[in-house]
Amino acid sequence: MRKTFPILLAFLLAGLCLTAGCGQRNTEAAPPSPAEPAPEAPAVSILPDAPAPPEEEPDGPDQPVLEAGPADGLLTETELDFFNEVYFNNESVPLRNQFLSSTYESPADIDLFSLFYNGTGAWEDVSEAERETVIREGYNGGSPDTDLTKCSAGEMDAALQRSMELTLAETNQVGLDSFVYLAEYDAYYHFHGDTNVRPHVDIAAGERVGGLVHLYYEDTFFADGWKCVTLRPGEDDGYKFVSNLPCDTADVPVR
Repeated sequence: MRKTFPILLAFLLAGLCLTAGCGQRNTEAAPPSPAEPAPEAPAVSILPDAPAPPEEEPDGPDQPVLEAGPADGLLTETELDFFNEVYFNNESVPLRNQFLSSTYESPADIDLFSLFYNGTGAWEDVSEAERETVIREGYNGGSPDTDLTKCSAGEMDAALQRSMELTLAETNQVGLDSFVYLAEYDAYYHFHGDTNVRPHVDIAAGERVGGLVHLYYEDTFFADGWKCVTLRPGEDDGYKFVSNLPCDTADVPVR
């Protein structure tokens, strides 16, 4: 009996230990550690937009266009700059200044010999056969010691249509008989060693009246005073010549 008591006591203590959770580890989950912030995405460099292709000029360099302005009134300095630097005095636009080489009240009355004195603005090759025919029919067989200029009817039509919206046949053919015409080539010719090229015109003032643009300049090329060249908007939005007439200084508008 003495031997069994310690054994029973040991079993009893073991049961009490199990019932009370003696030596049991804490099974509650530890609170989670705060999550580390996610790394920020690397900054993306935004490239600038590719440059847009340049807009095409609706009329090309041959017919520059001025933005529409008020119906009537004086031209601004910007508009005068346009006519001085883009419309006239522009080497990329052949023959434009030559439309000031004579005076005329209507496009049909322009002096064609003065206009095309140096050619049509297009390269026109002259064959030896053409040259000999011009000398025989227009110069009594004597060969002038100067250059021969050729103006084909097609190129004359193109130049007139571009700047006046009429053809050679629609003009009054003023000055045309000063050329030698060869029907087989449908072209006009003349020998000359001088030139009437007007390198520059200075538009000093301008105004809009009734849908027309009047530009005033002192004709220093012919040294014969002030003139007024009148333009109108064309069907292609470019400006077309209407007239080129003498005027008095009193007619020149001032600001």
